[in-house]
Amino acid sequence: QEERVKIAAEKTLKLAQRAQQLGSQYGLYNHGGWGGEPENLIGVTGVAQLDEEALVAYLKAEALAPEYHSYKVPLHYLWFRQFDSATAWVDRAVAAAPNAYWTRFAAGTVALASGDPASAEIHFIAARRLETGAEVAGTTGLAEVAALRGDTARARALIADAIRKTDPRRPALHNPIYLALALFALGD
Repeated sequence: QEERVKIAAEKTLKLAQRAQQLGSQYGLYNHGGWGGEPENLIGVTGVAQLDEEALVAYLKAEALAPEYHSYKVPLHYLWFRQFDSATAWVDRAVAAAPNAYWTRFAAGTVALASGDPASAEIHFIAARRLETGAEVAGTTGLAEVAALRGDTARARALIADAIRKTDPRRPALHNPIYLALALFALGD
């Protein structure tokens, strides 16, 4: 592992130096795989002694306020169907902010997409407990799990609860999407 990080760092440093000679910048970004894993990305930037501004800024923001930032990277990897990277980042997010609503929602979503409804349910239960009244992602996530298990009565009851919590004149930004996902899971 250490040798692999060293080789990747040497290649990265050469590319960064070439970009600098051209008056440009070089940034690390990966949609998954070995290079996108948090410990590898951090290891490469450290060995190459790069000032990887985006990663450094993100890690600082996450350290200062994990409840606001820790869930974002896992969702990025999820959207690009990089489930291993999403899982690695979401595990880090839950460790950093276990009582943050969006972190628990992200963890449930990643688990559900990765085919682990039992873990998804645990995280969605936590998210539901953390809902402020305006957000319903934990509730609709539980509805998706119930639908997946064939418990349509529970899924419909959870969806009805989420609809009751949603102001139709001014819904929270994501509520219509999460309601649609839960209804889709039911086949409605």
